[in-house]
Amino acid sequence: MVRRRLSERYEIELTEGDIHIARTHLQLPNGRRHAAVEVFLFPRDSPAFDGKIEKSEALRDFECHTAFTVNHPTAELLAVLIAAWRTEAGLLREGGGYNPYQGGPEGSTVLYFVRDQEYPGRRRRFELHCAGDHRTAIVQVPLEIEAVDRAYDAWQEGVSYASV
Repeated sequence: MVRRRLSERYEIELTEGDIHIARTHLQLPNGRRHAAVEVFLFPRDSPAFDGKIEKSEALRDFECHTAFTVNHPTAELLAVLIAAWRTEAGLLREGGGYNPYQGGPEGSTVLYFVRDQEYPGRRRRFELHCAGDHRTAIVQVPLEIEAVDRAYDAWQEGVSYASV
């Protein structure tokens, strides 16, 4: 998803090795441990790297997001959560899928959302991480490609890439 979004925003070609994601886990005061920080790395020696991209991303916070984890999801719970996110928070489903290599022996399913510009708020991107394979549940939730594109276009209007 990150590669696709950067490629579309800056009309650049990104190869598999251009973007890396690093995660760190923090120990909370109550003893719980969870993924708390995720950093997207775009090496400066990458052929596609441009300092304007770095400045533009920092100004717009495009990849800044809040993630929620559901450790024991059911199809019913996911349907309720997603419906609430879509109708009450104005979140549009951007994508996601199942990763058998992340989140333990059962893998994990992630859904990506962006806030519709009609629902203003400080946080604009959200992720829903679910333990296990929930492809059959998320296939019920349509991708809202045109609305997502409009939301990103409205977001981009705040800072012109050419002026960075």
